[in-house]
Amino acid sequence: MLTLLAMLFSIVSLIPIVRIHSLKLLALLFVAGLCLFANHPATYFAALFIIATAVTELEFLQNLAAIIRGNKDYFSYKIEALSNEEKKEKIAKEQNVDLNKISEEDKENISKEHIRNKTRNGIKRAYEAEEKALDAMEKYFDTEIKRNVRIKSKTSSLELDGLIPSVVDDMVSEKIIEIKYLSDPKRFGFMHKFFASAEHVTRTYSKLTNKIAKMHLVIVVEGETGLSEKQTNQLKSMVDRSTVSIGYSIFTTKQLGM
Repeated sequence: MLTLLAMLFSIVSLIPIVRIHSLKLLALLFVAGLCLFANHPATYFAALFIIATAVTELEFLQNLAAIIRGNKDYFSYKIEALSNEEKKEKIAKEQNVDLNKISEEDKENISKEHIRNKTRNGIKRAYEAEEKALDAMEKYFDTEIKRNVRIKSKTSSLELDGLIPSVVDDMVSEKIIEIKYLSDPKRFGFMHKFFASAEHVTRTYSKLTNKIAKMHLVIVVEGETGLSEKQTNQLKSMVDRSTVSIGYSIFTTKQLGM
């Protein structure tokens, strides 16, 4: 009976107006039907969680699963996904370092509308650069990168551009990916602040999760020339002096196909 009802909703789902709800009911009915057909305690338990995702908060189910597994560390911190709006706000804060400098230098000659347009275009360009850079790093590490994540504890939170979690806890270091977009190579002076921020992120992540973390800093430079030899040497010097484990990659927007 459940299977027949599911088939009915599969036909109803062809109607665009009710498609979303029909597909949900279709899935729930199929799960319930398979659960009863299998007639096994494990399938009942699995179906309980699957169906519950449609009628309760996902966080409640995650907490319940952690209690059943006896995973005490789960409650010390949680990993969440940032929304697109939150991600753009994060980029805006980083890019404002550059944009505020420009507005101070040229505030007498640049109109407010020009500054607003520059800000919007800069955020959009930085967002695109970050996505392209993460695609390139997935090929480099040959693994999937969790993008735009937030690590939350009871007292603080930390936002990351990308994360490669270790398969075996406390034995293999986790890789944090941070993307820094330079709209102009001449403004490399801001890299000192970006680098200090990357070091802080690495230390904070290790403190929140009690795991070994390594930072991989990805610098995306607008244009096709990239960093100069002097700038590259400065970056290497910062890496050598750092008290945390940091690697880096440098791309131009042309290399990323932008």
